[in-house]
Amino acid sequence: MDRLIERKQMSTKTTFKRIALVAVAALGFGMLSVVPSSAAAPTITASASVTSGTYKALQLVPSTSDSIYTITSSGVGTIAVPVISGAATAGYKATSGISATGATYFHSSVASDVPGSGTNTVFAVADTLNMSAYSAVAGTQTITVTGNVSGAITSTITWGAAPTISTAYSTAAIAAAADVAVAGPAVAAPSNVPATVALYTTALNFPKAFVALGAPVATVGFTFNGGPATAFNGQAWTAMIASGPGLLDNAASGVTLGTTPVPVLTASSYRRSVGQTAVEMAGVNTGSFGIYADNTAGTSVINLYAGSTLWKTFTVTFYGSAAKVLVEVQHFSIAKSGTKVATPLGVTTGATGGAAVVLKVVDSLGFVVPGQAVTGTSSDPLILAGSSVVEDIAAGDFGAGYYNADVTPTVLAASGASATVTYSIGSGTTKISSEAVKFTLGGSIAKTTVTTDASSYAPGAPVVLTVTAVDASGNPTYDNQAALASLTANKAFITGGYVLATLANGTLVGGKYATKANTLFAPATEGDWTMLAVGLDADATKISVTGTVTGSSAAAVDAAAEATDAANAATDAANAAAEAADAATAAAQDASDAVAALSAQVATLISALRAQLTSLTNLVIKIQKKVKA
Repeated sequence: MDRLIERKQMSTKTTFKRIALVAVAALGFGMLSVVPSSAAAPTITASASVTSGTYKALQLVPSTSDSIYTITSSGVGTIAVPVISGAATAGYKATSGISATGATYFHSSVASDVPGSGTNTVFAVADTLNMSAYSAVAGTQTITVTGNVSGAITSTITWGAAPTISTAYSTAAIAAAADVAVAGPAVAAPSNVPATVALYTTALNFPKAFVALGAPVATVGFTFNGGPATAFNGQAWTAMIASGPGLLDNAASGVTLGTTPVPVLTASSYRRSVGQTAVEMAGVNTGSFGIYADNTAGTSVINLYAGSTLWKTFTVTFYGSAAKVLVEVQHFSIAKSGTKVATPLGVTTGATGGAAVVLKVVDSLGFVVPGQAVTGTSSDPLILAGSSVVEDIAAGDFGAGYYNADVTPTVLAASGASATVTYSIGSGTTKISSEAVKFTLGGSIAKTTVTTDASSYAPGAPVVLTVTAVDASGNPTYDNQAALASLTANKAFITGGYVLATLANGTLVGGKYATKANTLFAPATEGDWTMLAVGLDADATKISVTGTVTGSSAAAVDAAAEATDAANAATDAANAAAEAADAATAAAQDASDAVAALSAQVATLISALRAQLTSLTNLVIKIQKKVKA
């Protein structure tokens, strides 16, 4: 009976096990039947290199085998995952647990669910998730997406450093506007334009009363680059008048800068500072602004900032009404007399230093004023017929605002006669005049004298050669003519880069010509020398100038003797030092020998003393033995 019961129990247990096995198998086959055997693996946007400070778009394409994805970000940067709450697809998709470095994306058969519930269902391929990554710093960011069935996939973003502006390769320049009333020299390419330009102030009457402002008197243009031929877009900029008069605007009518069209300018468009934001400069690396007068004279300092960094400074001089006519320099003062056709003294254009007189017109603050009509009036028309004046806007001494003048004598004027010329602008009660400029007359060269500042020179010493010329009346000859026809020498003079003959082409001023410092030097060797000059008088007179060069041989002999004496003295001193060294060595050896001898003697005495002590000790012992006995 017990055995029968035991068999029934075993049969029951076996049955339960079989039923459980069948159930598990059935469940397993049911689960397998849900997942298509052809399900593709999930994908995420491929790894890439991106500039830091920007966003990188990412897309997750799910696998139809997964119902949950865990998204994490490691390294630099963050991720942005959208909030999705039960968005209907073939079922419902949603996100949860969103942070800067992670989120969960899951699919469900119900609208309101959580990841891991019994109602989660697999994604469809169309259930893509769009998200983005961002990093403000350079480095590596790894985004890992782990499916609950398919496993993990990654996308690595290498964030590179954001580009920066290079002030070394960025350029900015100022140039006068093409329609400024004052004619001026042609403006070079922007990179070569100087930072200081003289401008009108009379074109505007603002801010006293707003009028049509018209074109700017100057424009600043600039280009931002990050390196050689590398545009740097999106750079914010500001132009500001740091001191002085003036107004600015950042575009002319109809011009578009950045992404913002600029409207037709009005009174409120003109201000002391202008600029554009990074947004307005998006996709653009060039800009410009105009400079306007405000009817105030003075020097304006305009600062251009790239972001908050001062990058360039420009100086603009606004001048006022003319107040004075000044003589800047008088190059020549002696005009030519005794000619059948009047010859002007000096030229008004095309030669630096070629004008007889250079004038300048200034306002009450001392700023030069260009564009003035300057006239010259002679004190004696029978001596000086007149003077032509042209503004120095071509090659000349100073530039716009300065005026070159010549002077023309009459054919009747004699050598030694003189008169003055006064230069002025305006007329009547508004006439403004300069001081009187004196001119005298001189004839052609009749006599020429050539001298040097010494008759004897050391080799290579500076020499000053002076040429003096007078006319037949003994008066200084007229200015701005060559001093000599030719100049030669029997020895090679050192000419500081010049050829000796070219020194004859020096120009006479006040009847004299002298070589400039460090242009003429005496020959390098001893001996007599002779210069031969040919004058420009009617007879082509030859003028001889002689001198000598001394001191080179004697000086060399003396120097050699002194060097020999010094060498002998040095030899004697060396010999004496050697003898002293030998004596010291011998003395040292004698001392060493004496020490050795004394040491041996002391050793002998000590040995003898030890022997005596030993004998004495033995004697004492014997005596002690006898006493005891």
